[in-house]
Amino acid sequence: MRRVILAAFALALAVHADTLRLRSGAMVNGTYLGGTPDDIQFLVGDEVRHYRPGDVVDLTFGAGAAPRQEGGVADFGAEFVGVPVMRGPAGDMPLERAMATRTRTTSIMGPGGFVYRVSGGRSPVRVREGDRVTFIMRVDSEADIRRFQLYRLESRRDYRQTPPIAGGLPPSIGVTIRRIGVLVYEMTPAYGLTAGEYGISPTNSNDTYCFGVDR
Repeated sequence: MRRVILAAFALALAVHADTLRLRSGAMVNGTYLGGTPDDIQFLVGDEVRHYRPGDVVDLTFGAGAAPRQEGGVADFGAEFVGVPVMRGPAGDMPLERAMATRTRTTSIMGPGGFVYRVSGGRSPVRVREGDRVTFIMRVDSEADIRRFQLYRLESRRDYRQTPPIAGGLPPSIGVTIRRIGVLVYEMTPAYGLTAGEYGISPTNSNDTYCFGVDR
């Protein structure tokens, strides 16, 4: 029964395939199902495959692969309330979801500042410089949307992190917020994002929603 359901799902989305490009050079066409810092789930035919983020170079979303929309707003279901969704040139797409950890940096001079760090040096969710990118979010209350901040992340080999700080929260990137529905908001960076890694996180949680910008 599970294989029949997956096969039907795959057939419905076959014309809107997403593409994974692996470090081995292989290209995998299918449907992106979601991911964690340790696992990317990808539907290929009627099989759900799992990939390590470190093995993935790029994830491209097929045009038209956006989730179901109502009134121009992505409808991902109740489990996506409070989760930012990127609205980019290929439509609405989920971001890489990760859990940030607060860590003190060290150097030969001794302890340094604090950073918030997520696994993996590069997000599989990518857009390009110059693309107009906004984020759509459904929240439980009007106050919730103000908790979400956009951060630039410094990329390392095996992780990404915010700039070191002595305490408090790292510096965020300015955004404009516009209400577009009942408890649905559009959040737009105040200026075009340059190449690099980014994350969106609420100030009351270490949940982080990541993406990257390529030249």
